[in-house]
Amino acid sequence: MELTGKVPEFFAELSSLSILDLSYNHFEGQFPTKIFQLKSLRTLDVSENPSLSVNLPDFLDGNSLETLNLASTNLSYIPSSFVNLKSLKSLSISTAETSKELPSLIGELPSLTELQLFGSEWEKPVLSWVGNLKQLTGLALNQYDFSQSAPSWIGNLTNLASLEIWDCNMSMPIPNQIGNLAKLTDLELMDCDFFGQQIPSWIGNFTKLTRLEIFECGCSGSIPSTIGNLTQLEELEIVLNMELNGTIPRSLFALLGLKFIDLSENQLSGSLEDIPSPLSSSLWTILLNNNQLTGPIPKSFFQLTNLEYLALESNKLTGTIELSSIWRLKSLSMLSLSNNLISLTDDEGSTSASASAPSEPNSLWQDRLDAILLFTFTGLGFGVGFALAVMFESQAVLLHNR
Repeated sequence: MELTGKVPEFFAELSSLSILDLSYNHFEGQFPTKIFQLKSLRTLDVSENPSLSVNLPDFLDGNSLETLNLASTNLSYIPSSFVNLKSLKSLSISTAETSKELPSLIGELPSLTELQLFGSEWEKPVLSWVGNLKQLTGLALNQYDFSQSAPSWIGNLTNLASLEIWDCNMSMPIPNQIGNLAKLTDLELMDCDFFGQQIPSWIGNFTKLTRLEIFECGCSGSIPSTIGNLTQLEELEIVLNMELNGTIPRSLFALLGLKFIDLSENQLSGSLEDIPSPLSSSLWTILLNNNQLTGPIPKSFFQLTNLEYLALESNKLTGTIELSSIWRLKSLSMLSLSNNLISLTDDEGSTSASASAPSEPNSLWQDRLDAILLFTFTGLGFGVGFALAVMFESQAVLLHNR
């Protein structure tokens, strides 16, 4: 439910209020300025209220605000007293139409460690000043045009643990300086125009990285083998890069801490490699659908004791799957193999176009199985395709219908 109308004035009378979150609503009119003066207020988030006007007050020295999120509001003026927010640790703000003094004011905030900046898509920013904020551990850049000046200054922020670049034009080469950020644990590149550029090999420098996302950025070439250097990686998403091809690096599935991998909707080819030590693997989600993968599915995929989601549909996979290997996946919630050239056999080796649960199912299937949907598709001269979707309880993640 989204709230509308004006922000109530009585919030300013709640003297013990420490957290006020009004984000993602449809408030309009003037935000009550007195709320900023509440002595107990630590967190204020009014973001994503595009019709809400915010006039910042003259902040007194000793203000206790630690988190301030004003993104996607009507903010046009930042007073010089902004420097009195000595406790401010996290700031989200639009640089479009704000005062030219913004860089110097933010530079005077001694406690600031997280900064999220929003542009206006066509804005060609001058953000080199951000490179001087060397205390930052988190930086997010949204909706900027870096087509004429790549943000190489990011490489100066050597304390960054999190870097997010969303919806930016990055048609210039990805700055090599970013590869110097040895403390990164989270790197997200979403909806950025890297068209024709390869994922740089220095991605392997981020040995502390636990999460990597490259979503719909137009990357080409292959996934660099250096990705196998990311020994702390837990979550990998490289999705919707329609010119990304080549094979999946052998070292990727050997990463011991990897739990979630999504390489769907690219042009990856070649065969799938065996997963070393599947019984001790942490993998619970594998999404490789909508690629050009060939060959059989390795048996080790069906030995992953933690596997919940496996999506391999819309590839060119071949071979035979034993039905019993599917029953053994006790944590499985979704399996999608449609639009391949796969056949299913029972334990005696006979090929079947239909399948059912064992006549005496174990407690897993008695308690959790809602339905097994098995379809076979036969085309003249095109072989036999097989699709299997397994759904448990209220879960129904049908990726083959995305």
